[in-house]
Amino acid sequence: MTIWRLIFRSLRFYMRGHLGVVAGVAVGTAVLVGALAVGDSVGSSLDAVAERRLGEVTLAVDTPERFFRAELADEITGELDAAAAPVISLNATAVNPETQNRANRIGVLGVDRRFWRLADADVLLDGKPSREVVLNEPLARRLDVRPGDSIVLRIRKPGLMPDDAPMSGEAETIAAMRLTVKAVASETQFGRFSLRAEQVAPMTAFVPLEILQAAIDRPGKANMLLLGKGAKINPDSAGAAMRKHWKLADAGIELRNLLQTGIGEFRTGRVFIDHPVEQAARETFTDAVGVLTYFVTKIRRGKHSTPYSMVSAIGPLDPTERSPWALPNDVKDDEIVINKWLAADLQTKVGDEIELEYFVISPSRKLQTRTSKFRVCRVVPMEGLAADKELMPKFPGITGVKNCKDWKPGKYFDPRKVRDKDEDYWDRYRGTPKAFVSLRAGKKMWSNRFGGLTAIRFPLSGVSSQVRADMLRTEIDPASVGLFFRPVRAEAVAAGEKSLNFGSLFLGMSFFLMASAALLVGLLFVFGVQQRSEQVGTLLAMGFRPHQVRRLMLAESGILAIIGGVIGTFGGLMYTKAIILGLGTVWTGAAAGTSTIRFDVRGVTLAVGGISGVLIALAAIWITLRSQMTLSARQLLTGETGPAASTPPSGRKIGFWFGPVAVGAAVAILTVGGWDDKYAPTVFFAAGAVLLIGGLAFARAWISRLSRSAEMTLSGLAMRNTGRR
Repeated sequence: MTIWRLIFRSLRFYMRGHLGVVAGVAVGTAVLVGALAVGDSVGSSLDAVAERRLGEVTLAVDTPERFFRAELADEITGELDAAAAPVISLNATAVNPETQNRANRIGVLGVDRRFWRLADADVLLDGKPSREVVLNEPLARRLDVRPGDSIVLRIRKPGLMPDDAPMSGEAETIAAMRLTVKAVASETQFGRFSLRAEQVAPMTAFVPLEILQAAIDRPGKANMLLLGKGAKINPDSAGAAMRKHWKLADAGIELRNLLQTGIGEFRTGRVFIDHPVEQAARETFTDAVGVLTYFVTKIRRGKHSTPYSMVSAIGPLDPTERSPWALPNDVKDDEIVINKWLAADLQTKVGDEIELEYFVISPSRKLQTRTSKFRVCRVVPMEGLAADKELMPKFPGITGVKNCKDWKPGKYFDPRKVRDKDEDYWDRYRGTPKAFVSLRAGKKMWSNRFGGLTAIRFPLSGVSSQVRADMLRTEIDPASVGLFFRPVRAEAVAAGEKSLNFGSLFLGMSFFLMASAALLVGLLFVFGVQQRSEQVGTLLAMGFRPHQVRRLMLAESGILAIIGGVIGTFGGLMYTKAIILGLGTVWTGAAAGTSTIRFDVRGVTLAVGGISGVLIALAAIWITLRSQMTLSARQLLTGETGPAASTPPSGRKIGFWFGPVAVGAAVAILTVGGWDDKYAPTVFFAAGAVLLIGGLAFARAWISRLSRSAEMTLSGLAMRNTGRR
């Protein structure tokens, strides 16, 4: 008889009792492995989502509020020898006219064949003009449409300026298109495309690029540029290619020659010239003049007022210079020059004080009324600079409108305030400013985050306007006006690496289950040892020392733990696979709108989970085994297996004292930390742990009370035995 033979014979003899221990270890290991396996699967699914939504896209220019030349994609493709695609990205509402099913705030992408090549997928739209649309699967399900059905897209036209910009206008911005569904794009066909890292699949409609350009009046334009994989593709090389090929038109800068006045001008369709462009012009040209024309709601002197007028601030970009196309240098910042028409309307003269009332955007991006007072220093005739209609930029809702009462500059405009004389002025002089202030005063009043000038002027003599445009372009970093490549693929990888460790999350959520399983294993093993008290007593009587018996029992339990660990590892795998399969089939409603989770488990995860489950079980067995080896051989041989006394009275006192304290602590944790989502997981687990401890304390006190007051009946004996155990 050897030690190992004794162990294996004991295993076989007490096999029925050991089945409970094996089952307990298997349950605990299955919970542990399942939590880690779900974490692996979720992490792998997130990586797969990133791969499907980006395809081969590595870098991207994304300028929702700006439009650049679509041919810029071809120029950069030739420079970097990599695939590139221009795209228009907008928001819209989609409606199924047959069922009236509606989807709000969907994404509409104007694409051509270059887009589909970035996913190595079939070309579903080649970009040629057609009344066809491709929907991705979530949008097709929402609208309940199939290929051949018709839908209506109501696309919000992008304005010249963002909605929160001054003078953004109120013109109609909806373009409606009735299109036929050509195909439904699956995730493998780039239907999941999105530059945003989000777990809910977007609802997207793909429209031919030329059709969308025409619908929003942006021919040859795009507001997104996608760059695929390539040996030369990195942010530095792409940025260098952008700096080489971009043009001022890509930043919305227009070059005009005003031949009648001998002036050249840089202007933008966005009304306000970007601050970096202004800074570059100031550093490049010493003879440039800045113009800031603004729409003021009222010019007032005493009881007299003129509604809705243009006022221009004009001055050299270099304050030390003088220019014939700017106000005289002796016009101070608190002075104003007005034309004869305004002087007559306000019945004012040189030396009088007038007040300008206008709207600006507050830091909270709301319209605020401001006023500024100036002293009239000159009254000038309607000639020269004072008669220049080109000083007014292309204000949305004003430019090109025939009658003043039809203006739509913003919600603050009241057409009832427009007089007949104002209509006559508009018919004759259009947007010619009625007053002029210094550039410094104008910028103080009207400069905003969109820019501080509406035009930059220069003389046509000397350096040609095209040379000036090239000089200005060289001095501007395209990234400063929104033309820069984002490393979207690197961002997706970084987001995945820095995202929540789902394995740790599910382990935390399963902690109480694993703790319960460990307690179960310990209890089952102790019950088995108590049933073998005579065997243990015999070994001690034969000369075995207590630590030798403990090692014998621990070796025996180690074999049981390994068997249970192996069973639990496979059980956890099967459980995880079944749950994921159910989420993709019969339980699809539980994951509606989210990405499909795929089963993907690493070998190291199985090893860590299985070994950890075995070690946790052995630790529980060792702790309980030590407490059972305190009896003598005589006590064990006579059948004594535990303490004779029942739970001490102190158990009830401790339970009723500690229970309320634990509940109060849980409430305090929820109150203090429950307001910040950042700490929600920590608060959840901490409060749950404290509540569990409080519950155990209450249970201990309650059982102790029952066992001491039970009558000598069958149920009373059960209560007493429960308290004793």
